[in-house]
Amino acid sequence: MSTLDGVELISPRQLARRTGWAEKRIRNLIDNRHLRHIRIGTRYFLPDNAVEEYIAREMVEPVFKANARGGGND
Repeated sequence: MSTLDGVELISPRQLARRTGWAEKRIRNLIDNRHLRHIRIGTRYFLPDNAVEEYIAREMVEPVFKANARGGGND
């Protein structure tokens, strides 16, 4: 682990342990450039909040349709 300006950088394995996600899933998201990361030599490091950023970016807001009778504020 290392820190840079208050951001903790962790390995994909450490992030997988913290989130409960499979390490393979984390690495796949890195390979597809969906998670913020940095490569140093042959190793990858991610900010400890990379998954939270990903979820916030990918979150789909629900669409509320008006009532078929034209109301919608029942």
